[in-house]
Parts: sequence; C-alpha cells; structure tokens
Amino acid sequence: MRLFLLAAVILSLCASAPGQRKKKPSDVEVIETKARRVDDKITLDGRVRYTGERPARGLVIVFDFLSPERAVVTTQKTQVADDVVRAGQEASYQTVLLDPARAISYQVRAFDTTDRDLRVANPGRTLARLPPCLRLMRWPSLRSTLGRVAR
Repeated sequence: MRLFLLAAVILSLCASAPGQRKKKPSDVEVIETKARRVDDKITLDGRVRYTGERPARGLVIVFDFLSPERAVVTTQKTQVADDVVRAGQEASYQTVLLDPARAISYQVRAFDTTDRDLRVANPGRTLARLPPCLRLMRWPSLRSTLGRVAR
C-alpha cells in the first residue's frame, strides 16, 4: 500500500513538471508554396492563412534563402495584404525575385506592417535545384529540357 502511494506521488510530480510549457499556436500557416527557377530569377507562388487570435494590420512575407551550410544568403520580402487581416483569412502571393547564388532552400517568416513578428507554421522549403553546368547555360529551352532529364 505504501509503495502504491509513493508511486502515485512520484507520478503526479512528474506530470506537473515546470519545464514543460505549451507551445504557442502559430499566427500564419503556409498552406502551399511553389518555387521555380527561371533564368536568373525565382518565381514564388503560394497561399497563407492567418490563424492569429488578434487581427494584424497587413501581412508581409519574408523569404530567407539558405546556403548548403544553412546560413542565410539573402532575405527578400513581399507584401501579401495591405488591410487588416483576421483569423481564418487566406491570402495568395506571386512574386519574382532575383536568384541568389548558392541558395538551395528557403524559409518563410511573417510580419505585419507594424513590424510585429508573427509565428509561422510550415516555414521551410527546398528550391528546385539545377546542376551547376546547367545554371551556366544561356539557352532557356535547352536548359529546361536538360534540367528535367537531370532530375
């Protein structure tokens, strides 16, 4: 009986450990995103959903392009919404950005227009990668054909 009581007390103390905090819910959820490299540019298309509890004034999406060592090569941004964004609203974006050298992946961050940092769900993505010999080619039609074969 004492052993059972001692085990119950230990289990209750472990269950209420102070180091375990609940993870805060995200403010922005990346629903879908596609990145395509065309010539010396990257075309990004996607949709995001605002899931925050408080309305946000505008929505700015920031793309951090990462090198193979996971270091940020460059950061580029686009404004998705100008007005007040409420919970459940979806917004789409289509933007053309310069292709940064050595970038193999990107992660998505979000801010409102007052520069308040918003938490993002599903932030990381990988860019479609061409072999180095094809990136130097000047003929887009041949490059796209060879790129499909190389993948």
